[in-house]
Amino acid sequence: MTRMCITEYERMAEVTGGFRVSVGEEPAIAIQNIAFTATAGQSANFNVRTKFVRIEILSSTAAAHILFGANPTAVADTHTRLTNGQAEYFGCNPASVVAGLKVSAVEST
Repeated sequence: MTRMCITEYERMAEVTGGFRVSVGEEPAIAIQNIAFTATAGQSANFNVRTKFVRIEILSSTAAAHILFGANPTAVADTHTRLTNGQAEYFGCNPASVVAGLKVSAVEST
């Protein structure tokens, strides 16, 4: 079984002097862990304050594909590909978040 860890953030972290760095400000506003297989799994709606997410795939297979939307169903070998252990940040459109943005993932090779 494969898992997708979704960490939701509202702000970028800042260092001394007010400079923003390319990481989310902790604590995160929400964390979801979604299990899925060759059948796509789907997250719950993102928190309405979410501006960007960090997604990490923890897989027993080579990769997974993800898709964002109001009711997404990721398709293997079609949508955005992430490999086992890979983590990426994605920005979220505020209007889409308020309307119920989710992310779906499915195992692939």
